[in-house]
Amino acid sequence: MKQDNIKKRKTSGPVFHEDVVTKTRKAKNKKVAIMSGILAVIIVAVTLQVTATDEDTDMRDVGIVAGILIGVFPISFKMHQHQKYLEDIDSNLPLLVQSLISSVESGMSLLHAFEQSADRKLGVLTPELKNFRANMSWGMSMDDAFTNLQLRVQTNLSVHVFTLLHISMDMGGDILDSLKVIQKHVVDSKNIEKERKSSLQPYVSIIYISFFVFLIIAILLVSQFFTEISNIQEDMMKNSRGSSTQSGVFSALVGFDVEQVKSLLFNMALIEAVFGGLAAGKVGTGTFAAGVKHVVILVIVTVIMFTII
Repeated sequence: MKQDNIKKRKTSGPVFHEDVVTKTRKAKNKKVAIMSGILAVIIVAVTLQVTATDEDTDMRDVGIVAGILIGVFPISFKMHQHQKYLEDIDSNLPLLVQSLISSVESGMSLLHAFEQSADRKLGVLTPELKNFRANMSWGMSMDDAFTNLQLRVQTNLSVHVFTLLHISMDMGGDILDSLKVIQKHVVDSKNIEKERKSSLQPYVSIIYISFFVFLIIAILLVSQFFTEISNIQEDMMKNSRGSSTQSGVFSALVGFDVEQVKSLLFNMALIEAVFGGLAAGKVGTGTFAAGVKHVVILVIVTVIMFTII
């Protein structure tokens, strides 16, 4: 009978405030995405219009990249905020389970202890626990209250924990041993996640180092090597005295377009900044949305360095 109840709980259940919360969040994200997309299109269009007759393509490239970043950054920032919110929920789960153990050891029932945990300082998890307690006080069944709570938190670890707590309340038995098993599961999961992030963190540094190595090489080429080529071209043009043909070892350099190569290196640096930043975000936190901040940093550094030289 218990298994049937658990199976029913997994396959059915009403959707309460989560529908409102999720729809509101998605509606806001959609609105932000539309507005930022329109602004990005306007910036790109204005940039192309202004630089249509300008031979310097650097300004055009910067404008296009800035427009794209403006279009992507707001929605990525919202996604990153939501991801941070979910991470904060998981980070407070060990404190929640520990408080439940302390309350049960003092003689309190697990359900009462769970409701009283809403009065503790558990970060972003506290409002969700208060919502659970309010649902219970309004006459909602425990099954529906837990279903609502699991739909609101949305993280794998928190859903596992609340499911196990729900089963423990239903089945009874030695609640304290069940809580200690849940606590071990939470601590082990957090340790594994912490080790994963620690092991991947050096790769973020490698991405930054590889980008700056490429950027330094490009800057040295532009500021030193290509500058000398420009000087050689000027000297050859002066020595030619109007001659239509050039001779000598460096005659092939006359048709070499230094500015075009500079623009090519600048574009390559921008591409490296964008994809390197996205990769850093994916490696560091597991989401491409978190990489937008790395993209912004690397693009700004690229533009500043090429502007200086």
